[in-house]
Amino acid sequence: CTIATVYATGMIYQSLPTIRAWHMPLVAPIYVAMALGSGATAMALLLAATGQKTTTMAWLTAVLVTLAITLKHAYWRQRDLAPRTYTAGAGTGLGPFGTVKVLESPHSTDNFVMREMDYTVARKHADVLRHIATVFDLCLPIVLLLATIVAGKLMALILTAVATIVLAFG
Repeated sequence: CTIATVYATGMIYQSLPTIRAWHMPLVAPIYVAMALGSGATAMALLLAATGQKTTTMAWLTAVLVTLAITLKHAYWRQRDLAPRTYTAGAGTGLGPFGTVKVLESPHSTDNFVMREMDYTVARKHADVLRHIATVFDLCLPIVLLLATIVAGKLMALILTAVATIVLAFG
C-alpha cells in the first residue's frame, strides 16, 4: 500500500501538463525508487540500532539508491532535451481546438508559486546542484553503508545514522 501511495503521489505531479518539469514519464518511477532507497537506508539504521547485522541491507540499499539516482540522471537528460517553450494551448490541452489566449494575468505581482516554479536559480546552477545531489544521494550513502559490513556494531550504527542524514540532505 505504501508503494502504491508513493506512486500515486508521483502520478499526481506527473499528470500536470502545465508544469513541464513534472509532466515527464520518469517522475512517478523516481518517486518510488527514491522511497525504496531512502526506506532501505532507514531500515539499515533500525537494524544497526538493534544490533543486527546490516550486510544484506547495505547491499540492497546500494542497489536501490543506485537505481534511484540512475533514474534521476535519465530524468535530467530527458528534461534538458525537452523543448523549453510551452504555450497556453499546450498547457491546457486546448491547442488542437485553436489559439488559446489569456484574457487576464493570473497574478499582478510575484508570489511563492511564481518564484519557486520558475527555477531561475536552479537553471543557473543546475550542474552544480546535480553534482551535489549525486554525491549526497548516491556516493556518500553507499560508501557509508558498505563500510558497515566490516564495521563493529557501534561504528555500524554511527555510519548508518550518518548515511541516513546525508541521504535526507541530498
